[in-house]
Amino acid sequence: MNERNETTKESFLKIETETIESLKEYFVATMQDNFKKDGRLTPIFFYKEGYEVKIVMILDKVFANDEGKAELMQTIRMCCALPKVECAGLISEAWAKTVEPKSELTPLLMSGNLHVRDLKEKDDIIFMVFATPEKEEMISFYVNPEERTIGEKIGSEGAKSEGTFSNFFKLRK
Repeated sequence: MNERNETTKESFLKIETETIESLKEYFVATMQDNFKKDGRLTPIFFYKEGYEVKIVMILDKVFANDEGKAELMQTIRMCCALPKVECAGLISEAWAKTVEPKSELTPLLMSGNLHVRDLKEKDDIIFMVFATPEKEEMISFYVNPEERTIGEKIGSEGAKSEGTFSNFFKLRK
């Protein structure tokens, strides 16, 4: 009897993982489709709690300053601390700048003394942070808002999320 319960448990976990993976793929495709249609994205936070997926639209003004971003992250972390939340994600637009590790910009950007938004040369991107209690990844693409086109994916498959929008499940650990 114990052997059968273990097999059932493993099968359930496998199905659950596939469900979460397909949810991630759905939101990546939706993010891309919405950008191609509108040339912009409405920022959203979503999470799966039990059998329900809940979606929350985020006002653009939340991203206007560091305090708004910090409050948003605190809210996301509090939501992800709930035991029934299996995964969560954040979708939005941003700017990105590729810098060499030894560049004079690197320490300024990493310390927060300089923001990418303040740079003259930067790239438009769309991104999704997708997190489960076990892992978190950043999925992002270069975009051209005027032409509503999506360019190459940034980083590699399973790229780790870092910075302000990371550690969604931090309070659960």
